[in-house]
Amino acid sequence: MIDTPADTRENPTGNVIRAVLPPTADTLPPSDPPTPPKRRESRLRALDGLRLVAALMVAAYHYGGRDGDVTKAWGSSPKHQFPTTHLLFSYGCLGVQVFFVISGFVICMSGWGRPLRSFFASRASRLLPAYWAALLLVTAVFALPMVAYKAAAPSDLLVNLTMMQMPLGVDRVLGVCWTLWAEIRFYALFALCIVLPGANRRRVIMFCACWTLAAVITQGAKSPLLDIVVMPEYAPYFIGGVGLYLVHRDRKDVYAWGIVAVSWLIGQHYAVASLWHSPNTTAFSNRSAWGIILVVTFGYVAVAAIALGWLHWANWRWLTVAGALTYPFYLVHEHLGWVAIKAYHQSLGIPSYATVILTVVTMLALAWLLNRFVENRLTPVLRSALSNPRVHAADQRPFHGTSRPPNDRQVNVGRRASAFFRPSNDSWNSMFRMSISTLPLMALVQRTHRNWPAVHFSVRFTGRRRADAGESRTGSHRPARPYQGVFSTMTLVPRTIRPPRHLDDVPGWFPVLDQVLFEWFLDRQESTGTRGDLLEVGVYMGKSAICVGRHSQDGEQFTVCDLFEGDALDEANQAESTKSYASLTQRTFEENYLAFHEKLPRVLKGPSSIVPAEVAPASCRFVHIDASHLYEHVHNDIGAAHDALLPGGIVVLDDFRSEHTPGVSVAVWEAVLNRGLRPICLSTQKLYGTWGDPEPIQEELLAMVRGREDCHLSIQQAAGHRLIRFKSKKGMQAPPFPPSRFAHEPVPEEAAPRPAAATAPPRRAGRSRTRRLAADVLPPILTRAIRNGLSRS
Repeated sequence: MIDTPADTRENPTGNVIRAVLPPTADTLPPSDPPTPPKRRESRLRALDGLRLVAALMVAAYHYGGRDGDVTKAWGSSPKHQFPTTHLLFSYGCLGVQVFFVISGFVICMSGWGRPLRSFFASRASRLLPAYWAALLLVTAVFALPMVAYKAAAPSDLLVNLTMMQMPLGVDRVLGVCWTLWAEIRFYALFALCIVLPGANRRRVIMFCACWTLAAVITQGAKSPLLDIVVMPEYAPYFIGGVGLYLVHRDRKDVYAWGIVAVSWLIGQHYAVASLWHSPNTTAFSNRSAWGIILVVTFGYVAVAAIALGWLHWANWRWLTVAGALTYPFYLVHEHLGWVAIKAYHQSLGIPSYATVILTVVTMLALAWLLNRFVENRLTPVLRSALSNPRVHAADQRPFHGTSRPPNDRQVNVGRRASAFFRPSNDSWNSMFRMSISTLPLMALVQRTHRNWPAVHFSVRFTGRRRADAGESRTGSHRPARPYQGVFSTMTLVPRTIRPPRHLDDVPGWFPVLDQVLFEWFLDRQESTGTRGDLLEVGVYMGKSAICVGRHSQDGEQFTVCDLFEGDALDEANQAESTKSYASLTQRTFEENYLAFHEKLPRVLKGPSSIVPAEVAPASCRFVHIDASHLYEHVHNDIGAAHDALLPGGIVVLDDFRSEHTPGVSVAVWEAVLNRGLRPICLSTQKLYGTWGDPEPIQEELLAMVRGREDCHLSIQQAAGHRLIRFKSKKGMQAPPFPPSRFAHEPVPEEAAPRPAAATAPPRRAGRSRTRRLAADVLPPILTRAIRNGLSRS
């Protein structure tokens, strides 16, 4: 669960009644339980560096490792320009195979636990803006009269905008876009087979095994259609990357290592078969089979070293920038590189090796411009447009009054409850007894709480499956197998729920002291001219998000991420979600938020692991993390905040000292001691920190607090950090906050109380212990009959 459940927090909207329900067949765990995800860094910067290495390999091949159009730029064959190194440059084409291995790893990592819409939006927004810009730029440059290369026809350019030029047989504007066609087919296969049904270890292993088998069969069948879909020549590299991601999650996974080994064996075969040829003096290169095998092996080994954590030391922030430049550099380096080579070498007379270096630097500078002014501006807009479904304006208005329809969880009560009464082979007797025993309970609820009709069910239980523990039909005994389910929580929600009129009407845990600090930090950033996006991971009902969203300025984007009613990635997180937040839905959050704001923030529905792929690095000025309490998740969320924050940005970490959240405490103080996080101040519930210099902020904050009389202040030194602790005094007032749009609506009249009886019967004296025990033990219908009989006598 993204939002952080707390052991001591109950649903603020109703009472809770718990009862144990019997198991059903569909709640039993699979025979192969899922492996808990391995703790990992939120961003693997070494992988960004490997991307740049692969891109430079391809650039070396295009500039000095082949003949063709590049000879026009040099004025002669690269064999004459690089008589000793052109053979080495010719191996650079294998950088594409390295790219495919990286792609398999990254796509499996980013698609794990992500809904299909979000996966599609992420891939489309990543590929299209820079691709469209590169198409237009190359076409415009080739149209110049001083350039010796022919520009693409208008019709071909328009078709190239779709990325479908390869299957349509249209001339390519960008020579490297054939690799994008292979990537798109891989994305489609992975989305249909893994993302759509939901990623888990067993499904990914089956996907890799079936794809490998299909690729081998396709190679033997010689079917053009299967060849397009299955891609036998490139499949081993994508599959190998996916297998390495499974290794990243669990390095002891034998099946994952088997996938990697088989993919490497088949991949080196395809590479040698397509790139090796017998020595020939007329051929440009004479790549040896061993050289090809070594380069392919390098790609697998490098990604494996990253997956195993051997390159965690390569954690420099500039590697993230290098990774961001790789894709635009890859798009423009070939054709525009030829233009740069001709200008540097033939026009300016610069030597060959210096020309290559200058050309690479020029293309990297151009890639930086594309990333800065195209990708950073268009990618978030396109991703947001594709991620969020279009909602009619009438649907965004919160429901209120007695006409409010039930939320999604209430609508599904009958469907979810019926699942427990589905006929199965477990035990009809248990189900019958349970249904009979709940009738008095439901009658009592209906009679006592006439205005509490909506019931939420979420079931978790542990025990022994009756069919497995007992005797089978054949008379043989089988060992008992434990079953698992969900502990039943029945939350009663009032029929009439008024929309929030003020911020305090929104349920949630946002103390007054933290409201003061949030307002101070965000106001300070605005007064100093600090610009950047805002991010909140874990929103619950939206109380703190409503506060943060008020500070989103023009040109800034506010992003929130929560699991809402979705399923968690692992059992421990799902237990957190079920225990405390069974009634939380995205619709409830949006209704509360729209009561105070005109439009919604960008909403990411899913686990916090999707944040690094959805939020651009170094783009945020303020990040609030109130997500899972599990150490592995908090560790990764802190890493994601580090990557997303601008220099000097503020991160706020919730529940860093609560007794029921030891995982948060360990992850937070580990970040302070080992990961460069520097505390600014501590409140009762939250730690405010930065990866910049905290002292100027601390001095301003101390000056503000010392001028208040409603706040306790203490300063301590620990491990070289100045820790400033604040605690609110009784009567601390929350900062003024604009009321919601419903603040001035008339309050509905309360139902008139029932008139008291004219004469009330005198209260009986205390009952004896025997009669009290009988009233507690005997069914109500029996005690009532006994009481009526005694009264008649």
